[in-house]
Amino acid sequence: MLVGIGAGVSTSAGISDYRSSNGLFAGVTGRAVKQGFDAHSFRDSPEQNARAFYQIAHHHARACLAPSCRPTPFHQVLGKWCHAGHIRRVYSQNIDVLDEAVEGINKKLVKMHGDLHRLRCPLCETQYALPTPFDEFWSQDFDFDALPTCPKCGQCEKNRKKAGKRTSGRVPAVLPAVVRYGEAVWNGAEIATNMQGDLLHIDGLLIAGTRMAIPGFRDFAKAASAVLRRERARSTHLDGLGAFLAIYVNREPCQTNMEKYFDFQFVGDADEFALRVQDFLLTFQCEDWASEMERRALDDNIKDFEQWGWKWVVRNGVVKREWRLRKIRKKEIFQ
Repeated sequence: MLVGIGAGVSTSAGISDYRSSNGLFAGVTGRAVKQGFDAHSFRDSPEQNARAFYQIAHHHARACLAPSCRPTPFHQVLGKWCHAGHIRRVYSQNIDVLDEAVEGINKKLVKMHGDLHRLRCPLCETQYALPTPFDEFWSQDFDFDALPTCPKCGQCEKNRKKAGKRTSGRVPAVLPAVVRYGEAVWNGAEIATNMQGDLLHIDGLLIAGTRMAIPGFRDFAKAASAVLRRERARSTHLDGLGAFLAIYVNREPCQTNMEKYFDFQFVGDADEFALRVQDFLLTFQCEDWASEMERRALDDNIKDFEQWGWKWVVRNGVVKREWRLRKIRKKEIFQ
């Protein structure tokens, strides 16, 4: 299964989302927050907008550092699913540190929009580690303290001045390594390669905690849904147990133009959804292409926790998917 998550899965940990009625884009400060995320606004007033962007990142970082901020029940259940081998990849739009803090998720995680552990120069695109520990760096007052500048661009300016060449007179401030609106995803090629490979091995899709307002993430959901429907149409022995389904989980209903891409919607809290279905996914998995003999073997040995697995193979120049039955004892899953 592929999983795509947004800010809604972290709200129960005290981290704000963006587009809900209580999100960062709502209220009197919403416009300022949006402007801080706008890459185009940096051209007109780079200093002002750099500080606005730092304030947004600072808000998230301080929320992550709060003693009460812990991975949510959704994160914990997702970690169990990853550890049990049910999840192929987790595509996260979040810049918080909760998903990467959970064992299991961190090994399958793709951060689509960056994170708060690095800084990036908007001019030369060089990335840097934080100059001080995470909690120390994000405790600064970014309204008044001097912003860190790009060492590479600074050295370039010095070299040009020393050579008697014209300089810009300004060394850009490095920004939190988070993708802004109107800015290309700098690791987009790597993400696209991962997605293309993952779509060859997909047997389910779960989108949680996001309205899918970002075009790239929305296209990912569409592509995954199309693959699932094609695979479901090819299957001749569907058993009604949920093979090749696309599921949407959010506090707000799916946008009308995206409803057709999902088989089920759970309108509610992501934590509640995860707690309701966690045992089902962990204790039973029977895919549709098993023979009657294999099904009978599964029924006879259900206490030994039989589980189906499949892989892609090439036979006579044709790519095919073959199922294999493997025994996994329950204690191995819950370790």
